[in-house]
Amino acid sequence: MIESTIAVFQDERIRGGAESTQQGIRFLDRQIAETETKMRQAETVRAQFEGRNFGLLPGSGSASSRLSAARAELSQVETQLVSAQSALSAINAQIGATPPTVAGPGIGATGASIARQQLGSAQAELASMRARGLTAVHPDVMALEAQISALRAQVAREPNGAGGGAQQNPAYASLLAIRAERQGQVTALQSRRAQLSGEISSMTAGQSREPAIAAEYERLNREFNVQKDLYDRLVARRERLRLEGEEITSGESFSVRILDTPTRPTTPSEPNRPLLLLGVLFAGLAGGVGTALALSQLQTTYPTAARLAKASGLPVIGSVTEILTDELRAARSAKLRRFAMAGGGLVGLCSLLLAVEFIRRGMVG
Repeated sequence: MIESTIAVFQDERIRGGAESTQQGIRFLDRQIAETETKMRQAETVRAQFEGRNFGLLPGSGSASSRLSAARAELSQVETQLVSAQSALSAINAQIGATPPTVAGPGIGATGASIARQQLGSAQAELASMRARGLTAVHPDVMALEAQISALRAQVAREPNGAGGGAQQNPAYASLLAIRAERQGQVTALQSRRAQLSGEISSMTAGQSREPAIAAEYERLNREFNVQKDLYDRLVARRERLRLEGEEITSGESFSVRILDTPTRPTTPSEPNRPLLLLGVLFAGLAGGVGTALALSQLQTTYPTAARLAKASGLPVIGSVTEILTDELRAARSAKLRRFAMAGGGLVGLCSLLLAVEFIRRGMVG
């Protein structure tokens, strides 16, 4: 009987659990679709906002970080520029103290070859830089072009023929080449300083908009993260519900344990017979006492002379004490014995019924 009841309960639970699981999965599918739509909308709005405010958003590429980097680079460029200008001043002073020519047997071959060799080397190096993809605004290219211009001017000033007398000083020519190189470095650093100053001015002008843009971007990120978190939790819940449904359908999760073996009851559920018998006994005694009291109140006798005078409104001259004869005493004694026997019989009958009830319980157990 127990096995059949358990089997019926198991079948009903499997059917009900599978239906409930399918309803829950359908509900979660609708919620997931709605949440996914909202998440994609929030992602699209955020991407559009990023496109409109590129460079002003917080992070490694924000306006504040780029402005700090530009200022740091500008400081380095200014330091390098001061150093380059000092070096240029030093070479100018050295050139001023070096004679451009020296006495010698001839002129043209030695001086011309040095300047032209330096010019050819510089032009070859410039061609190599352009072949590597360096543009005209690159600092190295700008320095080399300045050096080439200086060398061309030097070559143009050289005499074409040879003769006796003074010839070009090689040290002077070398100092001129060094000055051209350092002048190119100074020009490149000045150009870079001007470029950085313009960028810093532009970024400083746009920095006033950054707090509002950062706050709006944070709000868009928060909306997207809320929708994404809700989407992930719904998907996880649907997967968990699906696994629970498969487990219920397979019956692997259903187990029955008998915690308390069924037994035959030894006492009736209702009523409590011993308590009922005692209640009847006390109700009978209370009824008898109440009946006697009521009869004593209804009798037209007066126990005292005062009550007789009050009831009749007449004076009572005297009262005669009751004289008990032997016959009257015997009659009263008989009545008292009958009352005692009746009361004892009532209590005995109640006790007998209680004993029978407990005996029956013991026999059933």
